[in-house]
Amino acid sequence: MTKPLSWDNDLEQIKLFGATGTMPDVISTYTVNSDITRFYGWIDQGLLRDIPDEMVAKYPTLKGIFEQSTVLQAVKQLKDGKNWFIPRPESVKDYYKASHNVFYYRKDWMANVGISEPPKTVDGLYEMLKAFTFNDPDKNGKNDTYGLTMANLNTIPFAIWGIDPGFWVEEDGKWIPGYFSEKNIEPLKYFRKLYQEGLLDPEFSKNGWKQAIQKLTTNTFGVLLRNGDLHWINKTIRDNWGVANPEYENPFDIVGILPPLAKDESSQPQWPIFLSTGGSEISSQVDDEKLDRILELYEYLLRPDVREMLAYGIEGVDYKKDGDKIIREIDPETGEPVMSEWVRSQFNPLAMNVNIAISYVSTPAKDITNIQWNDAFTQIVIGTEDVEAMFNKFIEDSMNQGMATAIEELNAKVKELGPVPFQGYGSFKVYPSLRYTRV
Repeated sequence: MTKPLSWDNDLEQIKLFGATGTMPDVISTYTVNSDITRFYGWIDQGLLRDIPDEMVAKYPTLKGIFEQSTVLQAVKQLKDGKNWFIPRPESVKDYYKASHNVFYYRKDWMANVGISEPPKTVDGLYEMLKAFTFNDPDKNGKNDTYGLTMANLNTIPFAIWGIDPGFWVEEDGKWIPGYFSEKNIEPLKYFRKLYQEGLLDPEFSKNGWKQAIQKLTTNTFGVLLRNGDLHWINKTIRDNWGVANPEYENPFDIVGILPPLAKDESSQPQWPIFLSTGGSEISSQVDDEKLDRILELYEYLLRPDVREMLAYGIEGVDYKKDGDKIIREIDPETGEPVMSEWVRSQFNPLAMNVNIAISYVSTPAKDITNIQWNDAFTQIVIGTEDVEAMFNKFIEDSMNQGMATAIEELNAKVKELGPVPFQGYGSFKVYPSLRYTRV
């Protein structure tokens, strides 16, 4: 039986499965992302079963995906040397090195407010958002437009300032959660400014992704921060905005994607790293015979030709090929396909250098300490007290909730392992000491 998950509260639904004994055979979710505490806990409680290497070896497509999944290999080393989920590739080809979230924007609004080219810095973005909010960009004579909408607080602007709150970072010789870094203060102040001046959607913390997209498609907001991968560029611009605004022959003439942004004119753009953390977990109630059938199904679904069909449609009907290149929509300004190849060529080289392995090292306190930093950062953005004071209070509260012990344990573990080399994107070699290095 299939049990659909809601994008808005899937983590709570999954936790309910475990608490009520209603586990389906397979749960497909973002396995080791914000839900890693639950995931590790279910492994330890025996709610999930492993996927033996010898079974994976029967299926060549799956075998390659398992071997190339950086996240699965990290978890495998940390949790008994076993495969605890089926990785889900996020693209037909290896496109994503940097996050595929992007800023969609209204090209016509930009022209209407007298901005000649897309902004390249966060200050430029601020000026555009201000103009979209107050300068009647749709030329209807009404005060009914706004700047930026999104679903929840996104980490993109934090990376522009050189920090990704979602990963552990080394500062002053000590590993700390990225959300503890003082580098977060500047982007928090930036968001606070947008919020207080009415340039940021006042409902951003309540939006689901559907609500955020709808605010773009109904011509209320001029900028949307949202997924910009292969599927969503076409879906957002053509299938959502274009269908809602049929009077425009080519929606790509109206809605575009901002180039990567820098902190200021003297800085280089940076973008968060992308990790493919999606996967399918298998209930411990699944026996070997059923697991083999599940793997057989995934072997078919993840085959390159099937993934291409699912992503693009039917060749000759929904898309065409130019050699190995897939073409669906053409950007009229660049003449390039509006596909992940085009977007990734801009963003992939800007992926931040972060040590991925550290974030998946397991210690008793780290595994059970679940700090809701997104919620805390949101409260700082919409709050009225001093940003730095609220940030410091958040750190103090987090330390009292177990993070002090988690930091102590993590640093002791790293010391035990020895120097942990940088792990970013490239080819990776797995070391017995749970470390990864670029080769």
